[in-house]
Amino acid sequence: MFARLLVLILVSIVLSAPLFTKTKGTTSFWVDNIYTEDPTKEFFYNDANGIICSTTTSTGQVFEIPFSNTTPILWTGSRVQKVAEYTGGVLTQGTVISYDGGLNTPSTTRYIAFYIKSSTNPGYSTWFKYTDATKGATDSVELASGEIREIPCATNGTEVTCSRSTKVLIANYGDRIIIPQRGGMYFNKYGGFISFWIKNQTATPATFWYNNADSTAQSVAVAANATVEVNYVSLYTNVWIGTATTKTAQYPVFLQKGDLITYSNPPTITTHPQSQTIAVGNSVTFTSDASGQQTITYQWQKNDINITNAISVGGTSTSYTIPSVSLNDGGTYRVIATNSLGADTSNQASLSVVPTAIEGMLLTNNIQWSASPNPFSSEIRISSILNADIDIFSLTGQKVAGFKNVRHVSWKPLNEASGTYIIKVNVGEKTYNDQIHFTK
Repeated sequence: MFARLLVLILVSIVLSAPLFTKTKGTTSFWVDNIYTEDPTKEFFYNDANGIICSTTTSTGQVFEIPFSNTTPILWTGSRVQKVAEYTGGVLTQGTVISYDGGLNTPSTTRYIAFYIKSSTNPGYSTWFKYTDATKGATDSVELASGEIREIPCATNGTEVTCSRSTKVLIANYGDRIIIPQRGGMYFNKYGGFISFWIKNQTATPATFWYNNADSTAQSVAVAANATVEVNYVSLYTNVWIGTATTKTAQYPVFLQKGDLITYSNPPTITTHPQSQTIAVGNSVTFTSDASGQQTITYQWQKNDINITNAISVGGTSTSYTIPSVSLNDGGTYRVIATNSLGADTSNQASLSVVPTAIEGMLLTNNIQWSASPNPFSSEIRISSILNADIDIFSLTGQKVAGFKNVRHVSWKPLNEASGTYIIKVNVGEKTYNDQIHFTK
């Protein structure tokens, strides 16, 4: 039997149907460094991706940790040693943790983030005032016409005023303060904004779409293997790939505040290998296609066991060829496609091997069946002492006739060409094979 050949068919790389998953929720909280004996302090924490990050602060500084697990790991010391560790459990949005040499129980004070959108009249700017939580005092911000600004660290329930209005608005987390045009009567507060995170877990940059809080489709570019925060988002949006009006792939449900949406492109088997029946000595090829982020590695298996040297790297299509089939090659075949983001396994394909007359004679030393006349021109009669399953194949392995649980049967070829055919008789656990010859 000849050595196996592995044939790789390399075609241009195409993008598979990508995968959006919500891996976990995130939260934002603040640390208030009130420790006076050490003018600067480095804090370590695990972000929502599980990556250890650090921030160095000065005494009296309040800093935000914007992308944390809801059960954070926050400590001082070093990346590998914890001197003081926060163990207070789940944090709610805006929690403030004080550091005075140790990481204490969270304060009842809450910090918030909200948005301000200025007048849309060209050429006008507007001043807004609010209480900055990090300063503990009133702060102001000037916005140009139509500008949207995040206020990331304000006192919960802060009063917001506007230079173009006499109104006083109370801001809560997620509020939108909008003055859409000149005139104080339009200075109003609108709820219903969220922020979420997108993690691009692929090796190439990608552009994502969502609806902002004004219900306008907006895009954001995320670099390869990067995570970005998306702010000022409508309560009723999902995230998708495509254009402003078309969605080639999307996260299927509305987003919630703090969601971390991971975009990946694992392999997907798009064409599965097919079952075949082949006569001994002929060639057989199984093929399969897969889509997904390159580089994809393909491993062929027989009966769920890896085939030696039947592995290939790269491309979106692969095939496995046995140039000269033997009886021992019968079984099930499949391929596993793998890249850095996951794996997919094809359906099983069966290979049924039909013996030739020479190999079949070795099984017929105990004759329990007959086929006559042989050769024949119009009809052949097949008889068995016991009930049997009888199948007839062409030399290429194509099944042309089959009979179940019979003792006597006749076969009259209709559209078959003249030539040699293989007859296979299954009696109990025994199989008998021989050649029959048809001449029109």
